[in-house]
Amino acid sequence: MHFAGRYRSRRERAAELRERMACFSTIYNAGWLVRDAQSGPTQRLDEAMMRFVAVLLQEMRTCRDFEALIYAVADTITCSRHGVPWEE
Repeated sequence: MHFAGRYRSRRERAAELRERMACFSTIYNAGWLVRDAQSGPTQRLDEAMMRFVAVLLQEMRTCRDFEALIYAVADTITCSRHGVPWEE
């Protein structure tokens, strides 16, 4: 059976995007460090932000899936440092 033109639900498309986002573990790790540094000294937060920007620039240089990269950045920035927002 050929499914190339079949309708995909929003849930299927979201799951596919989530899988593509998973390859950006460096973004998620750098984002976690930024969120963790928010409760510490300003210098530590500045260093974590600079590290995040450096990781983002590196990913942008080698990226082939910018949609997934942008959503991974948004996902890591909006995530609570204690877990996902709806679990708080």
